[in-house]
Amino acid sequence: MSKNISNIQNINDFKTKRSDDFRNVYANVTSIAATKTEVRLNFGIADYLDKTVDREVSIHMTLNTAKGLADSIMDFLKDADKLK
Repeated sequence: MSKNISNIQNINDFKTKRSDDFRNVYANVTSIAATKTEVRLNFGIADYLDKTVDREVSIHMTLNTAKGLADSIMDFLKDADKLK
């Protein structure tokens, strides 16, 4: 299940392609920071032996995009048992 989240009208009609910088990141640690205008989600990997967290990526977004993401995550979690 996937869904585009944006305040751009008809975004789901846009063709999607991967940028040259696209990468998949696994994380077992997340954090969030916010200002009046943006939200930043940080993802990292905890090393339990060294007791460190390697920050892998930080994603910055507008408040509206963050609200849409939060709503979509809640929708996905409501139907989590239906996910593959």
